Amino acid sequence: MQQYLFGELGFRGNETEFFDSRNSCLDQVLQRKMGIPITLSVLYMELARRLAMPVYGIGLPRHFVVQFDDGNYATYIDPYNGGITITPQQCFALAGAKIADPALLQRASKKDIAMRMLQNLRAAYIRKQDWARAATTLDWLITGAPDISAWYKQRALLRIELKQNQAARKDLEKYL
Repeated sequence: MQQYLFGELGFRGNETEFFDSRNSCLDQVLQRKMGIPITLSVLYMELARRLAMPVYGIGLPRHFVVQFDDGNYATYIDPYNGGITITPQQCFALAGAKIADPALLQRASKKDIAMRMLQNLRAAYIRKQDWARAATTLDWLITGAPDISAWYKQRALLRIELKQNQAARKDLEKYL
């Protein structure tokens, strides 16, 4: 699968414009054949699912990889770096971990993956000062996890930028 996805089809990590919002949108990743670790991992996992291969997302801090584990053989794969296989120690290094904590290699749920993708997208829009789209991603994040109060504060600040003062007030009240 590595040869097909990264060799034949030419998918790759976007090293020159890592924070481009298009790297966080699967339709753009498919069209442009480049993305960030999580979107390339989602693409890899979807192909694996269609081939009935046991592949799981691993949400490391600062990076995202996948794990192949059929019960007899297990390895980690880094789709951002051409689908190379990596060791747990290399996973810890990608995560910037000072100690080899096995909890870092925990499998991510579909919701975890979606929420992380939305957070990446929100950050990309904030970098571009696209306040409206950043606020929309916060709408989705709040829908997915309404108990995270910091998101209400962030959305309020964006709504102030957008001159949506009543909505900003409601968010600040919810935050408080």
